[in-house]
Amino acid sequence: MVGEFGKIGDVSPNFILTVNNAFTIFKNVNVFAQLDWKDGGQMYSGTNRLMDLYGTSKRTEDRTTPFIYDGYLSNGQPNNIERGGPEDAGAYEHLYSSVLDALSEAHIYGTSFVKLREVGISVNLPKKYISAIKLNQASIGFVARNILLWSELPYFDPEASQGQGNMTSGMDYMSLPQTTSYGFSLNLTF
Repeated sequence: MVGEFGKIGDVSPNFILTVNNAFTIFKNVNVFAQLDWKDGGQMYSGTNRLMDLYGTSKRTEDRTTPFIYDGYLSNGQPNNIERGGPEDAGAYEHLYSSVLDALSEAHIYGTSFVKLREVGISVNLPKKYISAIKLNQASIGFVARNILLWSELPYFDPEASQGQGNMTSGMDYMSLPQTTSYGFSLNLTF
């Protein structure tokens, strides 16, 4: 009903699963990876709402195809009034700025995802090279984080949320996107 408040989503996931794997190849090369899977949960995306409002989202791309609002006419018959197209150029602006913008449900998205969180490779240096400088072990490596993401939430990472803390989960409003990072490591054991 219009004007009534109610629950329109649940931020709690059904489960969260992390899989880590590490193995050695060629006696001195170590490879590791971490894959994260979160199933369930929902969030409100104010960012997607604004993208719809300003016409920058994928779903606002087609503004020329006529459409019919779901619903009924005052005589009880199904709505058959066509909006949009070249004769009704303001229809899409009305749809996204007045109709969908007023519905929080239109911007609730599932937060399930599968993410390749981290991969890395390191090489243990041969003892003949490191023993002269009194090292027991040395390795150099490369690591990458937040490499791939499969998610229902368009354009953004569902782990990005509005601020920090318990009261902000399940809400995105102009949050910064997650970044992919790359790094090098040097481990020395004396």
